[in-house]
Amino acid sequence: MKFLRADLRRMRTMEFDEDIVYPKTRMESKPSLLDIKNVHAHALVENHGDMITAEIDATAVLVLECAYTLEPLERNIKIKETLQFSEDVQDDDELLYAPGPTVDLDDYLFGLILTEVPAKVVKRGAHLPKAGKGYRVISEDQFVREKEENGDPRFKDLDKFEE
Repeated sequence: MKFLRADLRRMRTMEFDEDIVYPKTRMESKPSLLDIKNVHAHALVENHGDMITAEIDATAVLVLECAYTLEPLERNIKIKETLQFSEDVQDDDELLYAPGPTVDLDDYLFGLILTEVPAKVVKRGAHLPKAGKGYRVISEDQFVREKEENGDPRFKDLDKFEE
């Protein structure tokens, strides 16, 4: 969904209805995000003199990794957002700075999709594993109790010596 500012000034309104594919290399910043599929976006872009307004409606399927089982799971998302762009740097937090003759809405939509990725994803019915190869999950109270009973393993060899 890329457009030239000159075309928008001439037409005053542009409408986009596109399917977008994001490469997996862009998702490396979010480790729990494995893939983004079926992204469909509709955008209505209007020229308001020095400002450009883009109303974006999008749907996508996020493929996320379960924090407990590490299995993939899918989550459908819907995004409805209005973005305002300016070619000039301004102190207004509502305006996005978009320099140059072209504006690419795909990058802004990708940022909106990333805001929908939760910090921790757990698959339905998944439970935190209690033990595995080389580890086990215990409470802090149980850890303290075992530490008092067994002592510090670093000093275990000192118990062999008698006073």
